[in-house]
Amino acid sequence: MKLELEMKRIEADKEIRMMELQDQQAEQNKPQEDGGRPIEMEAQQAFSWDDSLAGKTKRYGDTLKHVLSQMPKEIGELPQFFDIVEKLYSTYQVPEDLQAKLLIPLLNDRAKSVIGRMSAAAIENYELKHFLLTVFKLTPREYKNRFDSAMKNADETHVLFAARLRSLLMYYLHNRDIGNSFDKLCDLIISDRLKSCLPNGPLQYVLSLEGDAWFSPDRVATLADTYVNNRPELLLLKLLVRLLMLVQVSCRLKIIRRTVTVTKVVM
Repeated sequence: MKLELEMKRIEADKEIRMMELQDQQAEQNKPQEDGGRPIEMEAQQAFSWDDSLAGKTKRYGDTLKHVLSQMPKEIGELPQFFDIVEKLYSTYQVPEDLQAKLLIPLLNDRAKSVIGRMSAAAIENYELKHFLLTVFKLTPREYKNRFDSAMKNADETHVLFAARLRSLLMYYLHNRDIGNSFDKLCDLIISDRLKSCLPNGPLQYVLSLEGDAWFSPDRVATLADTYVNNRPELLLLKLLVRLLMLVQVSCRLKIIRRTVTVTKVVM
């Protein structure tokens, strides 16, 4: 008898507990008297914030702040800095619309003052990198000059110096869009060598037409000849050289004639 009463009491307690849980669930789903929202709406709001631009920026910013370094002060190290940033963006799958926003806090004071001239649309499209490289004059020609004039630093090992040389050369070849083409690489080497042999006038003429691109060796040679053949002062110089050569030839002929005349008289 006691066992049956105990079982009935347990069943009654279970029913009471179930009713309390149902009442609690119903209470949570009702709007609160102080103007609050149900739990489901609060959860939806939290999800919407996480999916917003501010939420995503904070989430990716918190993730990357321990792996991204500040922009270096040495301008020559900028390409390597951007390479590391872009590799991390790829690793963490950072959306394109966040990349420039996450990069801005990493810039030094000089770079931040420069990007004030950029439009918001340019920053949105991650044109920040190309803008800074252009402003700081890190053009393909500058990469080449830095490679040619690079010197080992006193606190730098030969291994690090070799790595720096390789980086400078790879940046240069990448910006010249060489890719894996051996023929394009040969043309670039010959073109650079040819331009290094040009006088200042033809060289500046070729460089002004090249801009940020580069011309094949045949194109460089043709432009140099065009410049030389259409410069009045150079035409005059060429004329003077020819006249001088004619005078020299005339003098030699006179000497030969006199020698022949003297020889005939002696005979």
